[in-house]
Amino acid sequence: MSEGTHEGTREGTHKECPYGGAFFGGAGVGTREGTHEGRPYGLAYFWAAGVGTREGTHKGCPYGLACFWGRGRGYARGHPQGVPLRGGAFWGRGRGYARGHPQGVPLRGARFWGRGCGHTRGHPQGVPLRGALGTSFFMRIAIISDIHGNCVALDAVLADIGSEDQEAVDGYWILGDLAAAGAQPLEVMERVLGLDNARIVRGNSERYLTTGERPLATPVEEVTDLALLRACIGILESFAWTAGAMAAGGHVPFMLGLPLEERVTLPDGSRVLLVHASPGRDDGSGFVPWYSDAEMSERLEGCDADLVCVGHTHWPQNFHLNGAHVVNPGSVGNPMIPSLRATYAILEADESGYRVEHRAVEYDRKLAEEKAWAVQHPQAEFISSFLRGDRVRSWGEPEVLK
Repeated sequence: MSEGTHEGTREGTHKECPYGGAFFGGAGVGTREGTHEGRPYGLAYFWAAGVGTREGTHKGCPYGLACFWGRGRGYARGHPQGVPLRGGAFWGRGRGYARGHPQGVPLRGARFWGRGCGHTRGHPQGVPLRGALGTSFFMRIAIISDIHGNCVALDAVLADIGSEDQEAVDGYWILGDLAAAGAQPLEVMERVLGLDNARIVRGNSERYLTTGERPLATPVEEVTDLALLRACIGILESFAWTAGAMAAGGHVPFMLGLPLEERVTLPDGSRVLLVHASPGRDDGSGFVPWYSDAEMSERLEGCDADLVCVGHTHWPQNFHLNGAHVVNPGSVGNPMIPSLRATYAILEADESGYRVEHRAVEYDRKLAEEKAWAVQHPQAEFISSFLRGDRVRSWGEPEVLK
């Protein structure tokens, strides 16, 4: 259990949970006794205080330099010897997972120190964890898109991502269309900006909100059909309403800074492209099931990626074509699938490859609809039409969700 050479580690408790000898490692290499919130940790502390690290304190408890009790909320970041890890957060990310090897070798999200009461999840020297694909260089990413200001749906998705039956994720890839066409744009932005290690690309709606462009095929002044004119006016009012919320919340500079695309390399060398609609575009028709392989191939031409993650169509997809793997997680906020569930995807990757799992989550659509009317959103009826299922596609439930 304890990695070090000393067999004399002794019982300690943290919030009444026995650690015993299953400490953090390095017992017998100069670690020493201390307390946290009045509870003894025993001999094996947070990693080798006493091998040249200097004294530091956390709530009055001497840890040496290795004060790394978690991340964010009062947590210190980086390697306990002072060497920062990319995204390093040793004790506690979410539910108490450690990230990175305690000797400084990054594990790309592998978690090996305790959950709950100090139980270990894998070996600190990098033996694969439950859920890992085969090596210690393991990463787990949540891919989400098209939230569209529906925080009720987003909260349900985030709860599913953080549920006890799932491994913790190491980051988020968010494929645009965050706030527009929904009743809770500020709440959504608060959630999104609070996520750890999030990569975000812009959708067409972020461009509309920050540039004044609108998704109108015909200028309003040229519209002669009365019903179409009402629809155009509704679109203008909706984006004006959300743009005002973004300005009031101070989010316009953030949206202006969002890139069209992001590129990532997975541990096995696979090249990933994140983009809202299709390579090089945040709008257009994207990838939809009725397109021919030739039409799909044309959109992928020159993408220079092995895995292309897109959103925009609100339709979960997972297919391979001409050497490229296309994944669409579907829509969190404006469902167009028969079950009306919020959808997203999980990517797990290590040096041997990667895999993608699509997930769908039930949420309180009635509550989301009520919020649209409660805030007097100018397009409350449009929002309600998604939540009632009026805009469901005729293609049946996506294969990736069956």
